[in-house]
Amino acid sequence: MTEASTESHTNERVFLHDICNALAVVQGSLHIVIFKGKKVPPAITFEQAIERLQKGLEAVEKLNTLVSARRDYVVKEAESTK
Repeated sequence: MTEASTESHTNERVFLHDICNALAVVQGSLHIVIFKGKKVPPAITFEQAIERLQKGLEAVEKLNTLVSARRDYVVKEAESTK
């Protein structure tokens, strides 16, 4: 494996790790709001629900940033090989 190939694999692992972390935050935040909110009486206050949803939104925004940066990188690489 070449040095460039090793670096590429490392970058890919970091990218996937960051994506997985953000997805876990979104899933966990939504899970808490939904399941605690379904209880009678609700086991989460309105303010707590908003806080959890805000964390989920921030994670979605991070995902958008990661994917946009990755798309730009892939397009740049494709153009450099033409």
